[in-house]
Amino acid sequence: MIALAIACGTPDAPSAEPGHSRDSGSESGAESDSASGSESGSESHTASGSGSDGHLDSETEPSDSEPSDAHPSPDSWGAEVELSVGLGMSCVIAEGQLLCWGYNRHRQLLQGTTEDQLEPIRIGDREDWWQISPGWTHLCGLAGEGELYCWGYSSYQAMGVPDAFRVPEPTRIAEHERWIQVQVNLRHSCGITVDHDAYCWGSFARGRTGTAIGAGVVAPSPVQGGLKFESLSTGERHTCGVTLTGEIYCWGDNRWNQIGPHGPSAYDAPVRVGDRSDWHKVVAGDEHTCAMDLDGVIHCWGDSSYDGRDEPERAVVPTPISLSKEWVDLSTLGRHTCALSAEGEAWCWGANVNGGLGVDGIGHSQTPVMVGGGHTWMDLSVGYEHSCGITIEDVVMCWGRNAQGQLGDGTHVSRTAPGPVLGSPLDPPP
Repeated sequence: MIALAIACGTPDAPSAEPGHSRDSGSESGAESDSASGSESGSESHTASGSGSDGHLDSETEPSDSEPSDAHPSPDSWGAEVELSVGLGMSCVIAEGQLLCWGYNRHRQLLQGTTEDQLEPIRIGDREDWWQISPGWTHLCGLAGEGELYCWGYSSYQAMGVPDAFRVPEPTRIAEHERWIQVQVNLRHSCGITVDHDAYCWGSFARGRTGTAIGAGVVAPSPVQGGLKFESLSTGERHTCGVTLTGEIYCWGDNRWNQIGPHGPSAYDAPVRVGDRSDWHKVVAGDEHTCAMDLDGVIHCWGDSSYDGRDEPERAVVPTPISLSKEWVDLSTLGRHTCALSAEGEAWCWGANVNGGLGVDGIGHSQTPVMVGGGHTWMDLSVGYEHSCGITIEDVVMCWGRNAQGQLGDGTHVSRTAPGPVLGSPLDPPP
């Protein structure tokens, strides 16, 4: 079975001073590693075909035509599967083997080609992977006894390898540490060590790394404040985490109040969200944040378009979503969020560009809608405009945007309903 969520621990955590503000830049302005101006890197991407709104902008994408050849699907994926969806890629870890599909323009899927991979292919020959986080052009993962590896391309050096914008194969970073979690987004990456210390690296713009180092953070650097974290989530411009004592802290961009009702538009060090100490999980999106408490209640705040409430006013503090259920997990990365109920139902809300909500006929839903198909789910993972899940029959299914092959069905055709990834169901090996 798939582990649905990470339980928060209760050991004492050290106190931390509130983060300093970085109140610079406007909502429509470009970013830089000093939180204003424009970033110096040349990496900019489009995940929605939109223009200059600051969201994954302006890289010409692959055409929707199918490639001339397809890779064979894996012989067996096994029953123990870790699912993780990124901005243009999707991955599973099965029996310690890493398989990914989707965007590959920078050869980050290690196939010696820049063609998108339209169905799962094995990444390397390791058999001891146990966590993976795919971004847009780079990936990071954990293997062995907590070893951290990153690879791919990033003009913001989000792989954590100093002086390297392109890392052609999984490369171990911060070798003196052992890790329990890694999370990446478009321009930065973060992780937690076995001592529950948080580190981030990559673009510092709008304070998203939370480090004392300004400008580019080219290697894992401690997040300020000395807090002990159970889990982290990297949004596009902000980062949040749950501490061992069940508190939420966030840092980075706050222009949509995705951190909270604070005056400054950005913070370069962690600030506490509210005064509760019973949080179970937090997920950072693009312009919003959501969290689940120990009672299984989901709260969201930030841009009202994506916060799961039927209210026009922006929620500046954690506020329950409009649908009351016993929730067991939630996931977000961009401008839509999905949650898993105790009954195995999948519900999503936010932007429905290319069908990321799993329903047809609407462009956006501020409140949760049930993913179509009548499936019962064990796990969910949300990308920028696509989503994937695992059913109780051990079938990996994806839906939404497919311009880079991230649905894993052998095509570039987007879809509004879940469909199986090639090579699924996940039968155990003989």
